Amino acid sequence: MNKKLLYRTLIALLLLIVVYIIGGRMGCWGRTPMAAGTLRMRTDSPVNNLNPFLNNSSGANLSVLQRIFMTLAETDPATLSLVPTMIKAVPTPYEVKDGPHKGCTAYDAEILDSAVWDNGTPVTAADIIFTFKTILHPKLNNAFKSYFEVLKTIEVDPQNPKKFTVYFSSYYLLGTEAICTTPILPAYHYDAQNLLKNIPLSDFTDKTKVAELSQKAEIDAFLAAFSDPKYLLDASSIVGNGPYKLEKHSENTCVLLRKTDWWGDKLVNINPLLGAYPERLSFEVVKEEPSIENMLKTQGLDMVAGSFTPASFKKWEADPEINKNYDFHVIDASGQYARIYVNLTLPKFQDKRVRQAIAHVINYEYILKEIQLGFGARAVSPIPASMPYFAKNIIPYPYSLQKAKDLLTEAGWTDTNGNGTVDKVINGTVTEMNIEVLNSKAPVPNMIANSIKDNALQAGINMTIVPADPNVIVERSGGEVANYEMVMGAAGLQSQPYDFYDRFHSSAVPPNGTNRSHYKNTVVDSLINIHRTTLDNNLRNQLYVKLQEIIYDDCPELFIYAPKTRVITAKKWRPTLMNSYPGFYIPTFKLN
Repeated sequence: MNKKLLYRTLIALLLLIVVYIIGGRMGCWGRTPMAAGTLRMRTDSPVNNLNPFLNNSSGANLSVLQRIFMTLAETDPATLSLVPTMIKAVPTPYEVKDGPHKGCTAYDAEILDSAVWDNGTPVTAADIIFTFKTILHPKLNNAFKSYFEVLKTIEVDPQNPKKFTVYFSSYYLLGTEAICTTPILPAYHYDAQNLLKNIPLSDFTDKTKVAELSQKAEIDAFLAAFSDPKYLLDASSIVGNGPYKLEKHSENTCVLLRKTDWWGDKLVNINPLLGAYPERLSFEVVKEEPSIENMLKTQGLDMVAGSFTPASFKKWEADPEINKNYDFHVIDASGQYARIYVNLTLPKFQDKRVRQAIAHVINYEYILKEIQLGFGARAVSPIPASMPYFAKNIIPYPYSLQKAKDLLTEAGWTDTNGNGTVDKVINGTVTEMNIEVLNSKAPVPNMIANSIKDNALQAGINMTIVPADPNVIVERSGGEVANYEMVMGAAGLQSQPYDFYDRFHSSAVPPNGTNRSHYKNTVVDSLINIHRTTLDNNLRNQLYVKLQEIIYDDCPELFIYAPKTRVITAKKWRPTLMNSYPGFYIPTFKLN
């Protein structure tokens, strides 16, 4: 072989190797692009609980949980519709016409053949059944329970353990979402002793059997095992079949590491939502805005989201030193709103005129223009104004100190001792209208709270603002006994259509749901029960409007504004943004 031919052969071989490597990185060989880079994300509060079903509602916790534990389907960032991720197709509900489940609503589903757990065993319907048993455990309270009120049972195909049918005793508005967006746990790991294996799922769903079920030794034994602190933050004890696993955790940092042999890699070319491109996800607690600014200038963060002032957002965007390395996004992420919720178990808040008076001391225009700098719009409902069933006829409460004073007087609250605060005799005792308001330590909520406090004092309402970490607020307001007076916070909705049950039905007061106001209205309960089970779309839309009108008049929550989501991303990353809460989809961020 002459030298020229030898050189050509070597060059051809090198080109083949290069093409093969590039093809592997780009996913051309039927697998995901090679994981690369650490995506460093700013978060408001520390991660402190990675057990999905132990009263977990902190935003930081949920962001991490969603990357560890898979659901059967995910919301597509582009279309905002459900897309199957662990099943072959999103199930369509149908009515059972005959047999033992006649009249029930059924959902057929089949888990992907390639879906496996970290130990290599397949994900099967047994894991779905175990997960639903955990949710419905009579002594384990969690936010998912209300979505399975009408679950009846699950039947598994005897020929295929991955194929199953879920039966609801009646149609439920969010039946598909309940089944498809619940994190699935591996039974082999979270019930290693098989304590729940031999108890039929129907025992958990049959209300006549729940009392008897509660007496079983296995129920208490499972509760003790499942509540073990190791399932909160111990990396070796937190097991899901998502693309990431917990690598390390500290008070201010939580790092997830991408699995090297994740089962979804082989399917990413078919389903882009199975892509998981960052090698590591680092959730870093950075509370103070000067610290955020310094980290942006030193490129110490790749994404900044959460609570920070619009003024800082505009300032950083205008800073050439920061702007050259970061992109600034403003997203109309529907389904979130700022609110105040009131503890209705307290005598001073029993009269809705008191709550309406508080609504009138809020200077909404000032908040939107001077604090939010236009990044938001007035809210009068949990329903986004873009929805066709939004109650357009609601007349928002105007900012009016005189109206607030008049309402307080009508409710029997006057300043009898001349100290500037209205008072009233309740149960034989003179009660001053002093209100402790739990609030985030973040700048924007504090500016809003202090604005309301100053206005309220002019109407005779004395507010004390108590800054607290989000986890403390959740703990104090989310227990069976409401240990708070008022809370100022935000709410994010991740499912459409909206079900009022979990936040406004009397059966959903904590710990059975997130009705933290302990709001109880028999008419609302009745309308919610019809709304979530009717098949008549016209009736459902009418009930949507009626419920919004009643709730706005009753004021268990005071709706303030719907913010526009502000997100800052490093230019070296190509982000996936979405017009829904939280405004971005982390796994498919890619390095440019």
